Amino acid sequence: MNLLSVDKLEKNFGERILFENINFGIDKGDKIALIANNGTGKSSLLKILAGQDIADAGKVVYRNNCKVSYLPQESIFDDNITINDLINSKYNKISLIVKEYEKALEKHSKLSSPINEKALEKSTAKMDQENAWDYERISKQILSKFNISNFSQRVGVLSGGQKKRLSIALLLLESSDVLLLDEPTNHL
Repeated sequence: MNLLSVDKLEKNFGERILFENINFGIDKGDKIALIANNGTGKSSLLKILAGQDIADAGKVVYRNNCKVSYLPQESIFDDNITINDLINSKYNKISLIVKEYEKALEKHSKLSSPINEKALEKSTAKMDQENAWDYERISKQILSKFNISNFSQRVGVLSGGQKKRLSIALLLLESSDVLLLDEPTNHL
């Protein structure tokens, strides 16, 4: 099953052409590596695929409801927050869905109205779609597989390798169809 198709993609910076006329597809289960010299456009291509940059020409087409997650080379975290705060932060998609559900449930329990009923149904569907019902347990389970167990620890005291493992674990929590990893073994 084709998840992603790239058609005649091009990117340049002024006169410097990074890539041109790239065509490929990614099917479910594919594992693909980009190997090239520094400065040849690998990160630029991944950012375009992740929707964080735009191509100069061509197009990227995703299958309906295809979820994409992107791991940049350098993860940027607020050094002052704890790992637990990061798991439950506004930057974590699943955490936002859980909070939306909890808010809808609270409103519905205070006042049962058609509007609140609809909001609860919508947020329940999102919880089902993202398989977010036991998010906290799963998040701690995945983090522990990456040897991250002190959830009250501040992000700023983590080594580069620990931050990279934390980034990968948070990415896996998103349960995406396509993972775009830019130099995932840096600092490990």
